[in-house]
Amino acid sequence: MDKSVQDLIDELGLNTFTNPLNQKTLVDYAFQYKGKIRPNSNYDTPSIQDIHSIKNNHSLTTNDIARFCLISSRTASKWVSPPFHEQSKIVPASAWQALLEALEIKERMEFKPRYPDIRTEVYETSARPTKHEFWQLLKMSMLNKKKISELSKISFEKICKNSVRGELEFENFSFVEQVSGRKLKTSSTDFSFNEWLILKPIICPAKIYHAPKIRASVISKVSDFDVNKKEQNLNESNKKVIYSQLSLKRSTPYYLDTDEKYTPPNKQEFLAVMIFVGISITEIALIMSCTTSKIERIIKGENRPSFYEWRRLLEVFNLSSRRNI
Repeated sequence: MDKSVQDLIDELGLNTFTNPLNQKTLVDYAFQYKGKIRPNSNYDTPSIQDIHSIKNNHSLTTNDIARFCLISSRTASKWVSPPFHEQSKIVPASAWQALLEALEIKERMEFKPRYPDIRTEVYETSARPTKHEFWQLLKMSMLNKKKISELSKISFEKICKNSVRGELEFENFSFVEQVSGRKLKTSSTDFSFNEWLILKPIICPAKIYHAPKIRASVISKVSDFDVNKKEQNLNESNKKVIYSQLSLKRSTPYYLDTDEKYTPPNKQEFLAVMIFVGISITEIALIMSCTTSKIERIIKGENRPSFYEWRRLLEVFNLSSRRNI
C-alpha cells in the first residue's frame, strides 16, 4: 500500500515534538447559555506541537487522522506540517476536538437541541400553525409544495401562500412572539379546520423531539473513502434510498446507527436538521468550524459540508452516536 512521506516520517520516529499538550486546546470551543451557542474565548487552537504530541502519545499516523476526518492524506499532511502553522492557518476545532474526544482525552461537548420554533399545541392539538411555523414544518418534511398539494388535495397556490418564513421584527411591524422568544413578523395560516386535519399527518411529526426523516447514509459513520486518492465522489448514487431509523428514547441518539455508506446531506436534509435543532446560521457555523457564507451556500445547494463538519453537528446534539478511532 502506498505511504505518504509524512507516514514514513511517523514510522521512522523522526518527529521531535515532545512538548506537553496545551490544556487550553482541551477546553470546549463553544458553550451553550440559555439555549444559545456561543464561542469560548478560553479555547486555544492546536499548535503543531500539540498535534504531534497527540500523534506520538497515541501512535497515530497522519493517515489515521485523515481516515477519521474523511479528508485526503495530502490535507492531513498539511495540518501536521510546519509551513501550515507558520502561515497562521489552523486545524478546524470541529475536527480537532472530535479527535480528542474519540481518544478519550477530553470530555464530550454536548448541547441540547432548542427544537423547532413551533408551539407545542400545534403538535399535540388541532391548533393551526402560523405561516412561519408552517414553513418550518414544510422544510422539515422535505416534501416540495407540489407534492404536499397532491397528497392533501389542497391547491398549490394556497400551500405557497401559507408557507412564509417569518421576518425579524422591525420598527412599526406587528409581530408574533415565538416559542424561542424571537419576535417575528408572521400571521396565522388560513387553512380551514378540515384542511389542517388533512395536512397535519403529512408534514407534522407526532412530537417536537421526533427528528426529520433523512437518508440513512447521511448519518452514517461508514465509508470506503480512500485517503490516498485525489478525487472521489461521496455524493449519492442511483441505488435505492434507505431512510434513517429513529430512536424515541431520549437516553440514546436520535438516529440509530446504520451500515449504509456515507453520503453528504443535500440542502433539504441540512436545512431540516438545522431547523430541528433550532439554531441560527452563526451558531451552526461555530459548531462546524466554518464560515457563515459556507452555511448559506450549503442551504442554497451550492456546497456540501465536509464529513468532519457535519459529523460534529450530529454528535454534539446527540443526533448520532460518536465515532471511534
